[in-house]
Amino acid sequence: MTDKRLTVLLLLTLLAALAPLSAAPAGGGMPAVELLDSGVQCTPANDQPEAVLIDDRQRLQRFASRLRGTILSPSSPRLPAIDFERQRVLYISAGKRPTAGYSLTLDEPPFTLDRETAVLHLRLNTPPPERMVAAVVTHPCILVQIPAQGYSAIEIRGLGQVLELPSR
Repeated sequence: MTDKRLTVLLLLTLLAALAPLSAAPAGGGMPAVELLDSGVQCTPANDQPEAVLIDDRQRLQRFASRLRGTILSPSSPRLPAIDFERQRVLYISAGKRPTAGYSLTLDEPPFTLDRETAVLHLRLNTPPPERMVAAVVTHPCILVQIPAQGYSAIEIRGLGQVLELPSR
């Protein structure tokens, strides 16, 4: 019985020691990418896909309110506190879409580094061809928290075109 308890204790200790290693993001301990919010009827700046790098709380509130669109109430979602020294937020719009059923999500892996370029991988979900959807114009968008350092440019992939931004 003592050997069994010792074995269990050793296994638990080993698992506890390995957990931080498996949970650490790629790239040497950078903060993880996190989906903050998304919407399907966002208030667009235009009909084309767009990406905006957000580096302060006031601008974050302004772009977060765009996720609610003009149809729903103009209230902003509750957002976590962001340490803008270590993190940035990206507002990404898929642009104008012809029907309901479109949405944006993080793809796998959501974030990679390619030399000096941070690459955010998104998935533009489309309605299945056989599914009946409302004939209403939509503007899917997403707010994503990313690390603030370790790259000089940002690429957003998965919208049918690559969007590029300087890291500031």
